Amino acid sequence: AVFKATTDDLFEPKEKHVVAVARWSCEPELQEQVASALAKRVSTCGARPVTTAKTLFLLHRVATTGEPEAVLGPSVAELRSLVERRSLPAAELAYAPYIVGLCEWDDCNLFRRPDAPACWRGMPLPAVLEGLRPLQALAEQALELALDASEVTTPAVAALRLAVAEDAFAMFLCETAGAAVLQDGLLAAPLALVNLRPGGLLEALRASNRHAEDALMLQEALGSWRGGSGPLADLPHLDSVLKEGLPWSGSRARVALATTASASAAAAAVMSGSVPPPTPPAARSDPTAASPTASPPADRPHSPSPPLSASAPPDGSPDDGGARPPLLRLAPTDVKI
Repeated sequence: AVFKATTDDLFEPKEKHVVAVARWSCEPELQEQVASALAKRVSTCGARPVTTAKTLFLLHRVATTGEPEAVLGPSVAELRSLVERRSLPAAELAYAPYIVGLCEWDDCNLFRRPDAPACWRGMPLPAVLEGLRPLQALAEQALELALDASEVTTPAVAALRLAVAEDAFAMFLCETAGAAVLQDGLLAAPLALVNLRPGGLLEALRASNRHAEDALMLQEALGSWRGGSGPLADLPHLDSVLKEGLPWSGSRARVALATTASASAAAAAVMSGSVPPPTPPAARSDPTAASPTASPPADRPHSPSPPLSASAPPDGSPDDGGARPPLLRLAPTDVKI
């Protein structure tokens, strides 16, 4: 399947073979064979541009939907060597360093998950900053590659560019959620953390704003791909990205996420006393309803509410004192291959 997915023809990689390799990378009894076949293909792909593009696309798919830690080590080492020797065709050489960095990132197979932007919730600011650094570095590369104005001449490179564009959007959504946590804690953060150079809180916020502008440009560019001509316009998967994969698409998932965030902010404001709690509908419609301060009925003993410190966290997770797992370290049980 590795060699069938990377044949030296002018078509884009065949999806059934790419999916098969990614799925087999998750099966322990096949991982050694997959790792060997991938490394062998990387070592022999440099002389043929089409094969090189398809091989990079295959590595990308395994990294983002498979089990990269188990199978990609030898391939990444070989690819890094090819990059250092500049032994790849020019167009494909531009993508190779990004693929190397993506494959070596601990969270490469998790950042595309729908629940990935929520990973920052409850994390302390230093941990958010630490998690954002590799994410923002890769997002910078992905946005630059996806916005490249050079002409795409083969379907294989077109498929690779679209895959990187999808990465850019997914990374941007995760980054934006992390930046929102930083912005929320900006005034309470230590000054040394705010103004740290490099890698401080303000630098992370500036990078997030810059990437927002690039992501918007990329979203507009993808629309022009469909209306243009050439390999980019002919990609079958482009319609799916335009329909479901854009940051500013108004999809139900993102609307729900925004609604949840707004509700959480409103609840925090009520608990802090800065905003009065809303009046229940029954109390608004019934002028004879009992006042919130009225005493409980005599035949029903009053049970005081437990203190806030004893209540469970709003997300239902156990109260662990604020500790959270590293960025995006979620069990990849629902990753689509």
